[in-house]
Amino acid sequence: MNAHTIARLGTALIAAATGLALFTMLPPVAAADLGISPRLSKNLQKQINKQAPGKVKRATVPPSARLPSTVTRPRTGLPSMTHRPVATATCPDLAVQRVWVDQVRHNGDGSYDFTFHGDIRNIGSADYRSGSNQQGITLYQGTRAYQVQAFTNLRRGAAIPFQAHVQHIVGGEFVSNFTLAIDFDPDIFIDGNPANDDCNAGNNRQVYSRTALANAFAHPDAVAVTRINVQAPGIPAR
Repeated sequence: MNAHTIARLGTALIAAATGLALFTMLPPVAAADLGISPRLSKNLQKQINKQAPGKVKRATVPPSARLPSTVTRPRTGLPSMTHRPVATATCPDLAVQRVWVDQVRHNGDGSYDFTFHGDIRNIGSADYRSGSNQQGITLYQGTRAYQVQAFTNLRRGAAIPFQAHVQHIVGGEFVSNFTLAIDFDPDIFIDGNPANDDCNAGNNRQVYSRTALANAFAHPDAVAVTRINVQAPGIPAR
């Protein structure tokens, strides 16, 4: 018998012993349930008794294969996660900070002249840098553009004054609202320049109401000012 044949027989004997050991762990089953004759069942029981758990030798690990005491076993469970603060993006925020009228004059024909003022300020955390004709400050009388003032760049915290001389505005019940707005080119957010992406469109306009204007007409020597209560921390309103 050569070495190869001996090795194959050894493997077969180990597999048979393992199968019998596992068989002993199963719950008892009647021979009739398995379709086994009583005589054959007695022979199987004799073989099982020879491989009872008390007689099966447990495998031992030789000392040379054991882990040295200095090896640290890995801990179970998930590793702890370190939460890092999310970086806050910086962006410009152009706002109409306040509007007012002064120098009101009655023309004697039921119309009035006055000067309209406004302050546009960058209250964001970054400078506004853009190209020409991509933005402007527009004064609307109702829905009609009355005057447009162009600008290009606006540093963080800096302001642009707006002024328009408005003439021959009919008073009484026909007075219109005046709105000062920052208008942008429709394609400004896709021009590839993040420095001119205004991050808050909610403060880009301020309405000087017809009621406030009628009050200015009734008191031409007074200066009526409407402020926006929003500004960057540390940047005072002017």
